[in-house]
Amino acid sequence: MIVFKLLSFQFMCDNKTVNFNNKTLTVNHNIDFLYLNLTYYPELSYKSNIESIIKSKIFIKKYKVSNLLSLLSNWNIFIKYWNDTITDYSKAFDIKFDNLKLNTDYSLVPIYITENILYIGIILLNYKQINTNTNINSQSYSFLSEIKLYQCKNKLNMNKYNFINGILNKKINKNNVFVLDTQKKIPLHYILQNSLNYIPNLEIIRVKKNLRNPLNP
Repeated sequence: MIVFKLLSFQFMCDNKTVNFNNKTLTVNHNIDFLYLNLTYYPELSYKSNIESIIKSKIFIKKYKVSNLLSLLSNWNIFIKYWNDTITDYSKAFDIKFDNLKLNTDYSLVPIYITENILYIGIILLNYKQINTNTNINSQSYSFLSEIKLYQCKNKLNMNKYNFINGILNKKINKNNVFVLDTQKKIPLHYILQNSLNYIPNLEIIRVKKNLRNPLNP
């Protein structure tokens, strides 16, 4: 079974600072941290009973996988499956995902795996996509993310800023946990660590302010 969970990040800055369209972070040269909130919506989830169709000849022929782990290990195949069934998620979460851009408006992240369940996080990078007209229970966590170049094995992402990595560079309260459907409490640190390589990396642009001389404006 695949269980989709909804989360969102809210950055405490203007739209010019964090730009996921251009994949840039523009800050003053002396700013070292980005303040943000992570919100988790425990009641907003979608269960995909994929076991009944994953071994069918049609499914295997289309996606070239025959079990859940194979589907997850090939992320490009998983994204294809997501796009093919995106209407279901739009109805479940009341969010028009087909009008949003993956890794610009939201990201898909494998946040936890049990013996028979894959928990996939739908992380909104723009929290305003959530319908605020309804009362939705949520859990919020505040963080400082260190603005520091992120070193990774993938040369394409070398020397980029990753705000999840920036959070992990700081000490996280070990009492912060996620409660999944199984009522199993998962440390937030694990969720963030699992999300690290699935979040868009940003180019850091540092801007120096020009200080005007009051005697010579």
